[in-house]
Parts: sequence; C-alpha cells; structure tokens
Amino acid sequence: MTIQNTKHKPKIIAFTLQKGGVGKTSCVVNLAAALSSMERSPDSMSDNTEIISKNRILIIDMDVHASATRYLGVYDKKRKSIYDVLTGSCSFDSIIREVKYEFGKCGTCQLDIAPIDVSAASIETNWRRYNDPEHLLSNALKKSKKIREYDYVFIDCPPESNCLLSNIYNTCNYYILTISPDPEAFDNIGITYEQIKTLSDGLKEKKVIGTIINNFEKHDLTYSYWDYLFNNKDAEKYKCFENIIPHCVSYRLTVFKKTPVVFYHRNHRRIDRVYYAYMGLAKEFTERINTIS
Repeated sequence: MTIQNTKHKPKIIAFTLQKGGVGKTSCVVNLAAALSSMERSPDSMSDNTEIISKNRILIIDMDVHASATRYLGVYDKKRKSIYDVLTGSCSFDSIIREVKYEFGKCGTCQLDIAPIDVSAASIETNWRRYNDPEHLLSNALKKSKKIREYDYVFIDCPPESNCLLSNIYNTCNYYILTISPDPEAFDNIGITYEQIKTLSDGLKEKKVIGTIINNFEKHDLTYSYWDYLFNNKDAEKYKCFENIIPHCVSYRLTVFKKTPVVFYHRNHRRIDRVYYAYMGLAKEFTERINTIS
C-alpha cells in the first residue's frame, strides 16, 4: 500500500541514551511491533490519503552492532545497507526490507527496516571527506519517496557519541530515552540531554516524548528508586512512561527466533506480562506524541 498524500510526513523518533545495554533495540523493535498491530491514528490520516488500517512502521538501524537488523532476521553483508546510503552508493528506498508476522486475530503485521552492517563503522574515520557529513541521513531521506508511506520511523541509536549519532539527531523530530533500572543509566539521562543539544541543531524539551523503563524486576521496586524516577526535581524532565517493561526471561529466545517478543507471546497459549506492557506502552506513546505534535 502507498500513501498518496505527498504532504504526509512521518514522525521520526530516535531511541537513545549515552549508554549501552539498556535495551534500546528491544524497545525499538517491540514498540514498533505493538504499533503495527494497532489501527492508525486519525491524526495521521487526511482526505487525500489511501486508508490503511494499521500503523506503518519503518526501523532505521544506525547502530553498527546491527542488533535490530539481526533481530528481524535480515542481516546480510552481501546486500546494500544504510552504510551504502550514507556513502552515496545507493538510494535509501532501495535498501528497505519488509518483514511480515502472523499476529493472532490481527492477521498479518509488517515491520520494515533499513538494515545496517558492521562496515558502517568505517564511516567514523572517513566521514569528514563527505559533503555536509552531519546531514548525510537527513539528505538521503529528503530524496526518499517511500518515507511518506510510514506513520512512524524509529531510529535505533548507537550508545556512543559519533558521526552516526550526530546524523540521527539532525534528522529526527522526537526523542525517546530508554533506561534500565540502575543508577548509571539514570545519570546518563542528563548526559544524553546535553549530548542532544551539542550534536543536533538544538533541543526542544517538548520534543522528548518520554523515558521508557526497561527490563524491570520486582526487586527493583523500592521506594527510593520509585521516588527518584517520579518525584524528584528532575522527574518532569524524565517524563517516564507509566507502562514499564518487565524483565522477560524469553527475550533471548525471541531474538534467536527472529520474532519480536510482542508477536511471540501473543501467538502462544500463555501470554506473558511483557506483551501487555508493550501494548499499553504503544497506546500511551500514541497519546503522548499526538499531544506533542
């Protein structure tokens, strides 16, 4: 299906934190999966738009570890990737891959991804030779025709500050921070805010949709922890989502099976609480971004 309205612009969201191991990729893939099973928001439609019943989501993998690309089972060093787009070897539209899943009564759900491979790491040493190196991604998307087909574009960010991250921050419209329940992750929220201001054309705090608390276990639920997240002087800046993603013991299994947690648990007899958490997060996300935009 193709959106005919040429004025349609997707909401481009960077999932970021200046720290690795906090679950950015799992949140990107599974929130995208949850949204792909939901009906599109009326705010994303227009009279000139072909009716599409479900959200169309594109994931752009910008982390050289290629975790999102591997998660969706499309990693292939022989095929063109975002690296080739950034270096001018091919168009952005030519690398988009479609991945379809069966999702119970919802029927077939589709996630599209612009994959990456490990060769993208070489951009860091050569990026100064490119024209306008901090806007390689945004310039590629401006030339894209397929980008108008999507309601949301999720960008999986690298944990370190580099040229790829600068390209992301100069492309996205909104930000989501992802943290795990440990003090170092909390400390990096402030660092990430400063990083966005430094690497992008400027940070408008209203463009930060919120912070996802990921991989939460019951023993983390202490008063001091909860107070730190929701009641201290920086709580308004954190904007933590009320739907918290619990620790999921089968997460590694779903990565092995190349299936998002949301689809895996919905299609089994026993539906894990992580499924309900992501579906609740998807609704909360939609409400927040529609309010902001």
